[in-house]
Amino acid sequence: MSQQRTRRRLEAILFADVVGYSRLVGQDEVGTLRRLQDVLRNVVRPQIKAHGGRIVSVKGDAILAEFASAVEAVASAVALQQAMAARNAVFAHADLIKWRIGVNLGDVLINDNDIHGEGVNIAARLEPLAEPGGICISATVHEHVRGKLAYPFENRGKLALKNIAIPVVVYSLGPETIAALPRQEPRPGMRRRRRSSYGSALVAVPLCVAGLWTYLGPSLPTAAVQTASLRAPPASVSGSLASVPPLSIVVLPFSNAASDPEQDYFVEGMTEDLTTDLSRISGAVVIAPATAHNYKGKKVDVRQIGRELSVRYALQGSARRMTNIVRINAQLVDTMNASQLWAERFDGEIAELAKVQGQVTRRIAGALKVALTEAESQRALRERPSNPDAVDLTIHAWALLNRQASLESTQRARALLEAALRLSPDHLPALNGLGQAMLIQWENTWYPRSGDEHLKEFEYVVDRALEVKPDSALAVYHRGYVLKRSHKDLHQALAAFERAIAIDPNLAVAHNYIGQIKVFLGRSNEAAAHTLKAIQLSPHDPQLALWYYQLALTYIHEQRYEEAIEWGRRSVQVNPNLRYTYRILSAALGLSGRIDEAKMVVADMLRRYPKETIGAFRARESWPDANYRAGRDREIAGMRLAGIPE
Repeated sequence: MSQQRTRRRLEAILFADVVGYSRLVGQDEVGTLRRLQDVLRNVVRPQIKAHGGRIVSVKGDAILAEFASAVEAVASAVALQQAMAARNAVFAHADLIKWRIGVNLGDVLINDNDIHGEGVNIAARLEPLAEPGGICISATVHEHVRGKLAYPFENRGKLALKNIAIPVVVYSLGPETIAALPRQEPRPGMRRRRRSSYGSALVAVPLCVAGLWTYLGPSLPTAAVQTASLRAPPASVSGSLASVPPLSIVVLPFSNAASDPEQDYFVEGMTEDLTTDLSRISGAVVIAPATAHNYKGKKVDVRQIGRELSVRYALQGSARRMTNIVRINAQLVDTMNASQLWAERFDGEIAELAKVQGQVTRRIAGALKVALTEAESQRALRERPSNPDAVDLTIHAWALLNRQASLESTQRARALLEAALRLSPDHLPALNGLGQAMLIQWENTWYPRSGDEHLKEFEYVVDRALEVKPDSALAVYHRGYVLKRSHKDLHQALAAFERAIAIDPNLAVAHNYIGQIKVFLGRSNEAAAHTLKAIQLSPHDPQLALWYYQLALTYIHEQRYEEAIEWGRRSVQVNPNLRYTYRILSAALGLSGRIDEAKMVVADMLRRYPKETIGAFRARESWPDANYRAGRDREIAGMRLAGIPE
């Protein structure tokens, strides 16, 4: 392996293998392969993705997956075995596909998208020790899940594993024990917040959880919830959407508008990936692809679909191939009245279909989360204008935070979130929303008390969110900001931002801050790629002005002043309410010799922010790295040329 491309990190590893696969193939090769593909598509992949995992490889009948959390890895393994047991209940005994699963937590080597090392090997050696339909985990995993997951593991003692030098203490769950477990075990700190079930009578899901829906900032997604496969409700309840969960959506199969059978796989894959990405909305019900597939090619009124599936929203779309590009159209529709709430078009090159699929699904999912929040905010205002609960207040606040930041909108969002927390102190979306509002206030000096007091309050809110859910990607991201600003620990801050992305790879804001931290660490040559990734993931994000600013800052440190001016201008144009956008543009203009224009920008900035000085900037950005200091000195030189006071 190339040393440059090989990295290490701590991961929870899940290894699964089909029991008696060779025998099944010998009996019915084609049928077994078809059944396995169906299981992978409709059971394994959704369960692993719903718990924030990533499938690293599928080789024959063996699956290797990685998780940022041991708790999520074990919960995913249990949910997978439970889903398989429910599926197998309708198959003949000779056709059953059963898995053995091993889970380990250990150091792994990462090379490109593959993982290696003893951490992986131990998981693979644990798998054969499990019963068919069961799970074996290492003592290291058990230490992390004990007290967090109420699973009655059996201690099987210290066992010698093949080609593993040191014996490993092994814990197991048998299939009967797994079958007796609740279909989704509540996490510590979340019992009052959400109680959901993977019971076989899935039609009851909307009614069971109707009062428990929560929402995390739609442009700041988290890996949090499962997809559900729902039957049509009885006729007696299907005529009204009064009891439908607010954040409920079905991604209908996209149509292949070009009628090109060779592109069917692309369209189907995009539909499935969109379902998974939308499932990251905390508290949402997203209908499983297998159920949505029943509507493929059928002309059915979305109002009827809403009644049949008990969902409020439907995403429709089409893909069309035109010469060298593929064009995707998507529309979000309210199933109550068939009105269109949002629509967008995306183009990509045919030569890179797989890459286009990933980019399009991420962009659609990000835009949809914003649209869904706004729609739910307006609905709650109409239906409960005088009696909002914690969920309503939180949704209203996030709708404000998803817009361009201003002093008034941020203050209003914070007040709503504080009111929500008075009603429900452990409401995670409100805690994360309050953290986001306080972060925005800090960046713009909009805080009501001193900076030190504000940062202390911010840290308290972040700690509370992490108590409720230690692996909340947004809370971990906020922790990184606290480590940067309050504790001045750039290396730990970088590790926190990287962990947030490991939990949720689509967390665009964390990608940007990795770029910022690398500038502060004197690694500006690595920074732009991270910020550009954030922009790619969320091109209409409310924090877009900040990301453009970050690119301008990066390019000043790289002495690429024309590019710094370009991104600085964009930053001011996107949101003229932010002080730092004017400062970075004026510095870039000054360094490029455009002094008159630079002074005009400074005059505009000082009218808005009269306390902005070089001394205040120097105090805020006092990072010690020599390379950073050299770049900061260039930045200050540009500020002086532009006329920013000392």
